[in-house]
Amino acid sequence: MRNIALDQKSGLYVGQESGRRFFLDEPDDLKAGEKVTFLLNLHGGGSHGIWQHLYFPAQDYKNKYRLIVATPTAKTKEPLRHWVAEADDEWLQDIVKFVCDKYGKGNIKSFCLVGHSQGGMTSNRLLKADFFAGRVDGWLSLSGGRIGPVQLPASFFEGRERPLPALAPDGPA
Repeated sequence: MRNIALDQKSGLYVGQESGRRFFLDEPDDLKAGEKVTFLLNLHGGGSHGIWQHLYFPAQDYKNKYRLIVATPTAKTKEPLRHWVAEADDEWLQDIVKFVCDKYGKGNIKSFCLVGHSQGGMTSNRLLKADFFAGRVDGWLSLSGGRIGPVQLPASFFEGRERPLPALAPDGPA
């Protein structure tokens, strides 16, 4: 299955060619052919899959809501670990293909991208990629991944002793 296998020692799934790892959680009593919801759970910039696994512990609800949760780690490490299209998109696609093969594409009733901060922005970017556009049913930004410019009412700044810098759609002006 897509050259990804379970490492019995760590309990993580590993890409045989890349050596990259990810958590894959499934219901304890999953039956063959059962319908599930698949979450691809992406960490924020500077973070790691293990932190995301603990920060957004969707796996704690895997039995109740029949969830399959894949939580990978971005490849880029310098200066901070973060998601980069050229380094990570193919790996994320391989994880999705692996999950579809393992559980049966027809058994995945819903597929959602979940991301914290830069992982949310990456999820937003992935929604526009051909591979993900036709597969993703939902997107959950835990923090970050905002669409459009920052819009704050003037009253937000009342009482401040010094003004804040103006915000442009891509950050401080």
